[in-house]
Amino acid sequence: MAHYTDFKLYWEDWGGYPDRSCPFGEPTLMWVIATKDRTARCIVDRAHRGAMDVTWNAKWKGIPYSLVEPLPNLLEEAGVFTEPKPLVEDAADGDYLAVWDLTGIVRARAFHISLKFTCPGERWTPLGQKVKAALYALRSYEGATV
Repeated sequence: MAHYTDFKLYWEDWGGYPDRSCPFGEPTLMWVIATKDRTARCIVDRAHRGAMDVTWNAKWKGIPYSLVEPLPNLLEEAGVFTEPKPLVEDAADGDYLAVWDLTGIVRARAFHISLKFTCPGERWTPLGQKVKAALYALRSYEGATV
């Protein structure tokens, strides 16, 4: 299916306290499917209906291709197709564990990278800051549906 799209991304963002018996809370999930002509993003979020009841929602939205455009080069630079370069340097003062799992395809090249870091206190490398900013731009886009 890679030849039908230019870019696909699936991002799981988990967080929690590793010293607890159930360390992780609910994830944030995002899919992006892109061609130069049409790009869409799906964010899965939750609505709490009480202490033990959660409803999950998946919302697709058209987004500008310009949000996706920097990612293939950034991912290439980050070594996702060869040897991954460090994007985050952990600092010992954080007690909240964050785990990012990124899977996708750039044209016909598949990639997978996982990041694990504690916060607050994590330090992003300059390349990591660029990748993080590009991912957050995709996730936080609120503009008009394209």
